[in-house]
Amino acid sequence: MNVSADYEGKETFALVKKIRKIAEQYYPDEYYLAGVGVSTYDLMDTITADMMKVNLLAIGAVFIVLLFTMKSLILPIYIRLDYLSFRTVSPTSKANIS
Repeated sequence: MNVSADYEGKETFALVKKIRKIAEQYYPDEYYLAGVGVSTYDLMDTITADMMKVNLLAIGAVFIVLLFTMKSLILPIYIRLDYLSFRTVSPTSKANIS
């Protein structure tokens, strides 16, 4: 089957899902899809699934480093919360200094 579609986008990803569903019906054990749209969808799916694991691992590693560096249990938690609250400030918001 040959399909002409964009490399990425909602329509392309919906088409990839639809073709996979049809392929699973006819070839339940094994089937192969190729193309830029399929590869992009696979990368997006893999990255999205692994992002949470990587973020939690990174946060845990930073916490452990701060824990051993500062030799305090409360200070790394405070620094981490302070950093997270700092990131929620919008970079486009301007302070009114008069």
